[in-house]
Amino acid sequence: MLTWQAMDWQSLPWTLLTTVWLHMNMPHLIDNQIALGALAALVWIVRQPRLCTLAWPLTTLTLIWWPQIGYSVRLSGVLHAGVLVLVVHLLLKRMAVPKARRWGGLLALAVLAKLVLEQGRAYPVVWS
Repeated sequence: MLTWQAMDWQSLPWTLLTTVWLHMNMPHLIDNQIALGALAALVWIVRQPRLCTLAWPLTTLTLIWWPQIGYSVRLSGVLHAGVLVLVVHLLLKRMAVPKARRWGGLLALAVLAKLVLEQGRAYPVVWS
C-alpha cells in the first residue's frame, strides 16, 4: 500500500510520496535518514527557497518514464536531487553564502563521485 508500483500507481497515487520512506534493509534506511538530516540542516542554514522541495515528488514522477522498473523503494534519489538543487543554487550564487561557487562545485564533485563509485546505472538493484 505504500510502495510505488508501475502497474497500479494510478489507483494508489500517495505512493509517489510514501515509497521514499521504505527500504529493503535497515542500515540503508538509517544511512539515508542521517543524510537527510544533514541535508535538512544545511538547507535550513542557507535558507534554500521552498520551491526546491518539489525535488521530492518530481524525482518519483520520473519513474513513470521507465516502465521496466516494476517498483521502487528508496530515499537515495530524493537525496541526490536535493543536493543537486542546492548545487545549482550555489553555482548560480542565489544564496548569500561566502564562496558559493566553490562550495557548489565541491558538492557537485562529491555527488558525481558517489554516483560513479556506486555504478547504480550499471547494476540497478530495482531491476534485478
